Amino acid sequence: MKSKDKIKKKILTIVNKLIDSADVAGNINYFEINIKHINGEINANLVNKYKEKVG
Repeated sequence: MKSKDKIKKKILTIVNKLIDSADVAGNINYFEINIKHINGEINANLVNKYKEKVG
């Protein structure tokens, strides 16, 4: 498997887990996923925010 394909597979696995985590936290209407890939290491950050319209 090519390096690019390995990276894609890892990122998709991580994103699936993070979306499940956002769902468990209670709100999948607004979240951010930040992904960094540096020298073979993938760092992902889930930011789940609460947002409500006023008015």
